[in-house]
Amino acid sequence: MATELHESRELGRTSAGKEIEGEIRRERKERAAEKRYIERCIEEAKQQHDRATEQLMREERDKHKREMKKLERKSEALQATMEGLLAQRDMQEFEMKKEMKRQRQAYKDDLSRLDKKQRELERQTAALKSHQAHSKEVRNSVSEKRQPAEQVHVLQAVQQMSNANAAYPKYSLAIFGTNYAFTGQDRVMSGGHYPAARMGSGSLDACTYGDGGHWVARYTDKRWFQSVNLAQYYPDLAVTIEVKGLSNLELCVLGPAGQQFARWLDGSVCFNASGEVMAKIIEHGRSIQALAFGYQGSSTLVTLAAVMLTGFATAKDCTPGLNYCGHTLYAKGNYDFIIQQCLADNGVADDSSTRNQALFRCRGDPYGYVQYLEYCGRGCVDAGTGQNDYCS
Repeated sequence: MATELHESRELGRTSAGKEIEGEIRRERKERAAEKRYIERCIEEAKQQHDRATEQLMREERDKHKREMKKLERKSEALQATMEGLLAQRDMQEFEMKKEMKRQRQAYKDDLSRLDKKQRELERQTAALKSHQAHSKEVRNSVSEKRQPAEQVHVLQAVQQMSNANAAYPKYSLAIFGTNYAFTGQDRVMSGGHYPAARMGSGSLDACTYGDGGHWVARYTDKRWFQSVNLAQYYPDLAVTIEVKGLSNLELCVLGPAGQQFARWLDGSVCFNASGEVMAKIIEHGRSIQALAFGYQGSSTLVTLAAVMLTGFATAKDCTPGLNYCGHTLYAKGNYDFIIQQCLADNGVADDSSTRNQALFRCRGDPYGYVQYLEYCGRGCVDAGTGQNDYCS
C-alpha cells in the first residue's frame, strides 16, 4: 500500500485500501443484519411474554452495540493511519520536488559558470596568441632593424662610454595615481602595493611609472623588477628586455603614450621618443643621468653638463610649484602634499644654497606623472613633438 501511496494514488484507490474498506462494509452489513435479528427476537419474546428469552436478547443486543462501537473505533484508527500515510506521502512528494528544483538550478548554475570559464579561456587564448604574434613580429623587427649610416658612429660612441656604474639622481620621486615612490639620502618612502620598498636584501633605489600603472624598479642589490604584462603598453621595451635581460639594465624610464627609454650595461639602447629628444639621447649617450617624458612631446632630459627641458607646462595649465635654477616647474592638484612632504622630510625644500634640483610636471597628465630630478649646470633646449622609436 505504501508503494501505491508514493505513486500519488488516493487511499480508496489502492488495492489495500479497497480491501480494507470492503471488509469494513461487509462487517457493518453483518452487524446490521444481526441487530435486526435481535430486535425481532426481542419483539417476539415480548408478544409471547417470554421474559427469559427477552432478557437474553437484550444482553445480546448490548453486546452487539459494544462490538459495533469497537468496529467504529477500529475504522476511525485505520482512517487516521491512512490519512497520516497520505500526509507523509504529500510531504515526501513536496520535499522531492523541492530537491529536484534545487538540483536543476544547481545544474544550470554549473553550466553558466562553465560557459563563462570557457569564454574567458577563449578570450585569454586569443589574447595570448595575439601577444605571441606581436612579440614575434617585434622581435624580428629588433633583429632585422639596421642603424642609419649617419648614426653608426654616434651609437658606437655611446657604447664605448657606457659602463656599469651609471649614477641615478640623489633624489627620485615617481607618482602614478595614489602610488608614489621616493628615494634619496638612504631614505625610501612609498605608497601603494608595487613596487615594494624592499625586495629581499635590497631597498628601492629608483622607480619609474608609465601608462596603465606599469613600472620598472631598481634595488640597491642591483636587481631589477618590472610589472606584469609590461608588453601591453610597451611592447618594444618588453621584447628587448626579454632578449637582452632585465638584470643587464643600466637605466630605464617610462612615460605616457608609450614613450620610454632604456639603456643596458653594454651600451645598447631602446627608446620611443620625439625626434629631437631621440637625437639628444644619442648625442649625450653616457652622460644621461635621468629622463622624464611628458605629454604632447614634452620631456626633461638631465645630463652631467646641462638640463634640457621641452615643456608645455605653463602657469595657466598648472598650479605653481617649486622654483629651482631659475626654472619654474609645476606640480598639480593632490600631489602637492606628497611632494612637499617627501622633499621637506629629506631636507630638499629648505636647501636654498645649492638650488640644484628641479621638479618636472607633465602637462595634460590625468594620472600624475611626476619626476623629481637632480642636475648639475643650467640651460634649456626646446625639442620637437614628433614621435620616433629606436632599439639597438
